[in-house]
Amino acid sequence: MDSKLIKNLNVGKFERAKEKDFGGVDVYKVVGDELVVYYWNSSNDETPRHDNCHNEIIDNYLDDILSGTFSDGFNEIMFEI
Repeated sequence: MDSKLIKNLNVGKFERAKEKDFGGVDVYKVVGDELVVYYWNSSNDETPRHDNCHNEIIDNYLDDILSGTFSDGFNEIMFEI
């Protein structure tokens, strides 16, 4: 369990992952001690609702789900850890 990753998700410590951007889609990352999570809006080019995304990613991570999709309320968000 990467507690720093959970902490950084919880406090909203994220940055752009420009090296992972593709096709005009902005990718964001949160870095832990051992793991990095990448997430992006797969619906359109709008900025994700980061606070909602981070909570969903924490829930998935605690359930051992390391990649997938979820809704941030308006958009489909994809993530991978």
